[in-house]
Amino acid sequence: MVINQEKAPKKAKTLRGNIFAAPGNKANVTLNKSGLIGWANATHLSVDPDSTWSVTGPSTLKHLKNEGKVEFQSPGATSSNATGTSGYTTLSLGSLSGTGMFWMNTDIAGHQGDFIDVTGKAKGDFGVRVNDSGKSPQPEDSLKIIQTGGGDAKFTLANEGGLVDVGTYQYYLIPDDRNQVPDERERVLDDRQRSWSLVSHQPQPSPKSQPESEPNPQTPVSSTLSPTAAVNTEQLQPNIPHPASSSLEPNSNSTLFVNANTLTASEIATGTPVSGEILTREMTPQPEPHSLDEKPVPVAEALTEAIEHKEKQNLEKEIYNEGIEVTGQNAVENKGALSVTTRNQNSPAVTVSDGATLILKGAQDKLVTVTTSGNTSPGLVASGTGTEMTADKIHVTTNGGDSEGLKSEDGATVIVTGSKISGKGDGFSGLLSEGDANLRGNNLTVESNGKDGRGIKASRGAQVNLQDSTVTGTGEHFSGIWAHGEKTHLEGKNITITLNDKNATGVKAYRGATVDMTGSHINGQEDNFLGLSAYQDKTNLTGSNIHIESKGKNGRGVATGTGAQITIKDGSSIIGEGEDFIGLFAEKEKTNLKSNKTTIKVKDKNGRGVQVSNGAQVTVEEDTISGDAENFVGLLAEGDQSHLKTNKTTIKVKDKNGRGVQASNQAEVVIEESKIIGEGEEDDFVGLLVEGNNTSLTGDKVEIEISNQNSRGLKAVDGAEIDIKHSTITGTGNDFLGILAEGDKTNLTGNNMKIKVNAEGGTGVLAQNEAKVVINDSKVTGEGENFFGLVAHQENTNLEGKNLTINLNRANGKGISAVSGAQVKIEKSKVIGSESDFLGLSAEGEKTNLEGNHLKIESNGKSGTGLKIASGAKMIINDSNITGAGGDFSGVLAYHDINFEGKNLNIKVTGADGKGVNVYKDAKISIEGSSIIGTEENFTGLSAHQDNTQLEVNKTTIESQAKNGKGVTATSGAQVSIDESTITSEGEKFLGLAAYQENTHLMGNKINFTLKNKNAIAVDVQNGANVIIDNSTMSSEGEHFLGLSAYGENSTLTVNNL
Repeated sequence: MVINQEKAPKKAKTLRGNIFAAPGNKANVTLNKSGLIGWANATHLSVDPDSTWSVTGPSTLKHLKNEGKVEFQSPGATSSNATGTSGYTTLSLGSLSGTGMFWMNTDIAGHQGDFIDVTGKAKGDFGVRVNDSGKSPQPEDSLKIIQTGGGDAKFTLANEGGLVDVGTYQYYLIPDDRNQVPDERERVLDDRQRSWSLVSHQPQPSPKSQPESEPNPQTPVSSTLSPTAAVNTEQLQPNIPHPASSSLEPNSNSTLFVNANTLTASEIATGTPVSGEILTREMTPQPEPHSLDEKPVPVAEALTEAIEHKEKQNLEKEIYNEGIEVTGQNAVENKGALSVTTRNQNSPAVTVSDGATLILKGAQDKLVTVTTSGNTSPGLVASGTGTEMTADKIHVTTNGGDSEGLKSEDGATVIVTGSKISGKGDGFSGLLSEGDANLRGNNLTVESNGKDGRGIKASRGAQVNLQDSTVTGTGEHFSGIWAHGEKTHLEGKNITITLNDKNATGVKAYRGATVDMTGSHINGQEDNFLGLSAYQDKTNLTGSNIHIESKGKNGRGVATGTGAQITIKDGSSIIGEGEDFIGLFAEKEKTNLKSNKTTIKVKDKNGRGVQVSNGAQVTVEEDTISGDAENFVGLLAEGDQSHLKTNKTTIKVKDKNGRGVQASNQAEVVIEESKIIGEGEEDDFVGLLVEGNNTSLTGDKVEIEISNQNSRGLKAVDGAEIDIKHSTITGTGNDFLGILAEGDKTNLTGNNMKIKVNAEGGTGVLAQNEAKVVINDSKVTGEGENFFGLVAHQENTNLEGKNLTINLNRANGKGISAVSGAQVKIEKSKVIGSESDFLGLSAEGEKTNLEGNHLKIESNGKSGTGLKIASGAKMIINDSNITGAGGDFSGVLAYHDINFEGKNLNIKVTGADGKGVNVYKDAKISIEGSSIIGTEENFTGLSAHQDNTQLEVNKTTIESQAKNGKGVTATSGAQVSIDESTITSEGEKFLGLAAYQENTHLMGNKINFTLKNKNAIAVDVQNGANVIIDNSTMSSEGEHFLGLSAYGENSTLTVNNL
């Protein structure tokens, strides 16, 4: 419904009646240059700058937009409701906006008045004009007239001089900002409640004459609506009272029922119904007015003691039952014992202002006690520039909610020592300093026994210094120290903070505050504890020699975010005894956390030593971090642009599934000169874990020692990048893996590494699933059986090594293995096996490639193998030495459709029954420019076996130094070609070339046979084999020499130019 001014008349049109929206319907009402007299129960009401709403009874709106005037009827007038009762009125709003005026009526002495109750947000600037009954109040009397549920609204007293004169006293409209609504420089919309009360700050020295423009104090606020321009609803009585009283007779009460979603009407004619939607004029009951205070407040029995304008004065009395107010003098001091109390709400016990000085001194024989009983009633308040308060050995107790023990504000200075400050109600603050005030405390005991308490609170530029004190909070959501706002600075030294309930915080700094804590202890007894907390830009918190202990679940030792800065240093310690504890936590961009010489202990499962998330920056230096339970992570970095740097730090993990350092989701970690220890017999520890694309870790001079089984020293997965150098990795548990890299785009580079595995089934380095690994100038040692030095697995996996030393000191060790399509390249490296069944280099599987240059492979146990190529793999080895000292050694073992090329190889077999090269099952081998030497009996230089096996030898020397040796043997259909080579023997019963069985072919060209001992045979052909010898020489120094021998059906031996 829109009520507009008629075009013809010049005066505003007025509607008399009530507006009521039937259940399930909406009533949106707008006043345009018009007036409304009545109560309302509607959805939205908008009052433009040229309109007035006179409220005649309790009203409820979902939203009020007030750009004009809203005035409450006089309490003595008859209300336009069904009962026709009179009294003060409550206006209940869901939300409020605008810049208009409110005219309100009060009876401060009687603790009653009109009341505006906004349950939601209120925004805008409003004037409030108050007319009081004029009855003489008590000095401590106050009255709340406005309550909001949040928002940045500002209410200013519009009476002349910004005050209400009530007899001897002057009252001001004072906001209660205990819920930390920012000042005018930082106004924001929020959900924190606020209220405005009429409070007397000082007595009036002399009566003031009433200006003509002011209404008479005994006269209720009057309406400004014109009686001649009023518009009546149907059947209203013709005699309309003057709007000064805004009253209607009971039988003229009209109610506007709305049953349409939107009701609009324009240009309402005088004496006609407002719109066709008026269904009835029945009497409608209204809701009862809201009580202004839930609990009755006792009427004051004595005036506050006021002390002003005297140069010096002592407090002569020992008991002040209604408080003390000191203003405008140099100094006031107590002489002996002193007791100051107040009983009412909004009633501080001691108030010092306007440059005054108050000194309170207590002793064992002269107690000074300050006690308040009402809500929002501080113990001591000092306000104003130049105001000073000094208190020593006093006891302050507040019993009501939302009260402060001691408060300094707006430039005042407070010094308090040797005192006890306690609060029993919710929302208590032990010490509060705000608005460029100064507060210093020493040897204090602060206790809070309600919810939402604060031990020490500083805001809006306050300067606070606290030393040698204890702070204890028993209720939920308690904060021991709380600092807020730029230019706010709080220093604490030797402070003990004990938090006995859940969701508590030891020290909290935000919105640009600076906090320095030294030599202090913070103890949290319950869940969701937070030791030190700093949030938002320009906030800075420093803790030196700080000791934090958390006993409940989900605790945090230190937490920072949204651009704040925290530094923890100088022997600090953080201990968490509950599940899911985090020692240091930082989140969000521009956030910076530094820790130096700090000890972090996490004693229960799922804990974190340090966690950095979502772009924060953390630096950890010379710290010690330990976790005693499962799933612990020493350092955790996660999220894009998160950066974690660690230097000279020790991380110790004792239970299963632990992680020393973990990085994920594009975080960046740098770790230098640090040590990671995994202890115990439990499984699955990882020293360094890096996972995810664009996640990176750089390590230098890192020591990793792990005794857990099935554990990993370093692990990079899913596209992560690791660059580590000058570091050592040691594992003593079974199935340990020194370095693991897996996943597409995963890159790992290691330089000057030392990897040592002291248990069975371990692996030095494993690359798989398309990862890329480069290891240079490093040493890998396996002290347990079944050890693998380097392993590359699966297609598109790449492993490169240079200047490596791989020592396999137990049986069944394997130096380097490439399988299932992996690509491996090794240069200038050594692979040494000390026990039996050693394997130097191995390549298996189709598409697998292994390339080696300038290698030294040494086997010192029996049944060892220098090189193994199998199952479709390809291997190229150049300029390398292969030595086998144990029996049954094979320098090269190749089989099953493989391809091997060897150039400039030196193969030396110093144990019995050895073979230089052994190939079979479709293998293809090429040996060039090499030497193959056997020093013990039953040695075979080259052996080829089975169909489609091909062995090509060029410019190679084969030498057997013991009996029963063989130079080259071909059997079962193998194909062998030897060119420009030398075959030499020094032992008896040597066989130079041997070919056996059908389809076996051996071709020799330019071969030099030198057989130095007896019973030697240069060439032997049997059982259908085919041998061709061209351009060769044979010489023998021993007896019973046989140059050429052919036996059996279909055997063929062809010799040319011998």
